Amino acid sequence: MERDGDRAPGSETDYVRMFNSFITRGSMTATYKAVFLRCLLDLGHYEVHGPNRGLPGSEWIEVDGDTVTLDLNFVAARFIKYYWDMDHSFRLKQTTNPTRARIVQIVRRRRRAGKFRNPPALGELVSGEHAGMRQDAIVSVIKKQVLNYLPSDMPRLCRRIPRSNKIRLDAALIPFLKRHRVIIRNGLNHKLAVKLESLNKTIPQIAAKIDEESYPSRSLHVRAAQVIDSEQQSRCFYCDAPYREKKERHIDHVIPFNYIFSTDMYNCVAACPACNLQKHDCLPAPDLFSSVMERNDDLEKRLGSLPRVVRRCFADYDGLWYKRTYEVCRIEYHGEAPYFSP
Repeated sequence: MERDGDRAPGSETDYVRMFNSFITRGSMTATYKAVFLRCLLDLGHYEVHGPNRGLPGSEWIEVDGDTVTLDLNFVAARFIKYYWDMDHSFRLKQTTNPTRARIVQIVRRRRRAGKFRNPPALGELVSGEHAGMRQDAIVSVIKKQVLNYLPSDMPRLCRRIPRSNKIRLDAALIPFLKRHRVIIRNGLNHKLAVKLESLNKTIPQIAAKIDEESYPSRSLHVRAAQVIDSEQQSRCFYCDAPYREKKERHIDHVIPFNYIFSTDMYNCVAACPACNLQKHDCLPAPDLFSSVMERNDDLEKRLGSLPRVVRRCFADYDGLWYKRTYEVCRIEYHGEAPYFSP
């Protein structure tokens, strides 16, 4: 006889109750379970009868009637991306365990071995080059730390396939996530932020800084902002309108912070409030981005004459990586949204 907990969810209401229960009551000793669910949200981008060229790792999704068979490499690449970005930018504690979270250990070991200055894009993390790291994450974190404990919170979400790196889900999950992806991400981000606050007592109000697609941002160093003001002659980078006072100047993330997680000087320009608010979470038009690249190349040549603290704000700059990240962001994050141009 089939037990209730063994049945796949039968309706959208079942999924709503399941995710709501996890977000409002699910207990976590680490951030793993919530990040795992964030990774699953990308199934909402999957088109059953489409080419899915813009969805990295789509080849690991198999839909057969009412069932989805998902290779955990799809999750592992996104899992690694989240923790690599977070560790690179914030170095927040992710678990109650006194030692570093296992996934952070995996990321740091790979970063040292590969001499990565910046986190790889998701499109790179699904490649064969990172297969060993994905397997390590699957075996020692996703299977051991997530799939062994997630069923206590969401018993009907997925079924493990024995002796494999695959799980089965109900095909109804894909259209559900397509419709409700944003609100679920918002809830998971808030849950993650609250957990991070409890684990990192010296960094208060992380939750207050989290919106539906963002992580806690840090401000550009005041000396770096002053250099940008001087370089732009107190004019908006985008529309060239002058600003007379600091309160009339916004610091804008060229490639959206919610994708690149960087407030380093090379990814920042001074903008008037109108342009900053209009651009919001969009990529600048290619000609504007080319101007940013030219600005960065010029600054890089003159770094030796700039204050030490400003040089540190520019230390991780790699022009080829930055240009590639712009292109990958267009595919993975920006999608069909129009470029920003004043």
